[in-house]
Amino acid sequence: MQRTHHQDPVEARRTGHTLLIGRIAARDLVAGLRQASSDELRKLRRMTFGRREDDQDAHVGPSTPAGRDFALLAFAPVPEPTIGIAGKALSPAAQVTIEDAFGNKVATDTSTVKLSILSGPAGAALGGAITAKAVQGVAKFTNISMNLTGTYQLKATDGTLTVGKSGSITISPSTAAKLVITQQPTTGKAGLALGAIVVKIEDTFGNVVATSAAVSLSIVNGPTGATISGNKVNAIKGIATFNAVKLSKTGAYTLKAIEGVLVKTLPSSIQVS
Repeated sequence: MQRTHHQDPVEARRTGHTLLIGRIAARDLVAGLRQASSDELRKLRRMTFGRREDDQDAHVGPSTPAGRDFALLAFAPVPEPTIGIAGKALSPAAQVTIEDAFGNKVATDTSTVKLSILSGPAGAALGGAITAKAVQGVAKFTNISMNLTGTYQLKATDGTLTVGKSGSITISPSTAAKLVITQQPTTGKAGLALGAIVVKIEDTFGNVVATSAAVSLSIVNGPTGATISGNKVNAIKGIATFNAVKLSKTGAYTLKAIEGVLVKTLPSSIQVS
């Protein structure tokens, strides 16, 4: 006759208790892992997005403009301006993209982005509209220019977002617009070479135009019948230096420099004895 096996009641209670404890431990372990993962993600978001340490409501999910949960500004790499001319709008235009921490464009963002000079020549300034409102996550600057020649790097800012930095942009001088006398003598001897006279050919912004154009000197006022010699040279990289100018008679002279349509009178008279 087959005997029916009956589990000891005490043993059954022990087994059930063990299973219950196992389930609770597993549940607590999963909850702990989830909490740790959430904490790590919050820490990562604080580092990546620059959020405050007391910001406890950071959530994990897609970036949204409402919470400004995106990370940085990036100059659009294709195309990005690398060269330009003083006083003229950069071409192609500078563009700044608002991105999340993973490099994705935040197309819903319409905030205002501002450009400024991160590095460049001393005294340089940006021309044109230096702020632009983003359209589908991209701010376009269509008339930005720089006034001085040299190499620049621009930066883009938008609230607390990570600053965007451009590549190098090299600015060349504009067209020749004026002559500048940087050196001249005020005395001399008749028939002998005067001290050096230096004339720079510059654009509107004071940048030297690297030209080899011919520059000459002539007498504006001086003794009757006086002549000038050694008064024609070619500029070297936009600078004309006269080392052999001679005036024929004694007296006071006023000279002027000429390059094409550009004319500049020397600021001081020259007394020749």
